[in-house]
Amino acid sequence: MRRLRSSTAVDAATGLHAGARYVASPNFDERPQNTAPDLIVVHGISLPPGEFGGPWIDRLFTNSLPREVHPYFAEVADLKVSS
Repeated sequence: MRRLRSSTAVDAATGLHAGARYVASPNFDERPQNTAPDLIVVHGISLPPGEFGGPWIDRLFTNSLPREVHPYFAEVADLKVSS
């Protein structure tokens, strides 16, 4: 059986995955001193529920989700989320 190889390269200085797209979010806390990241979480989020693609995930994570665009957005627009 051929084994698939995947890259999990993380930049030690930033804590970011080398191949991931980065969107800055104002919602974060400082990492405690001398604590290295030890977990990578991959999210599969859809907004509105069941609809993938579009700008809405970025807008949710940057506190700019327009509540008037979809009824569900009014429920989650005030959440402060980060990843």
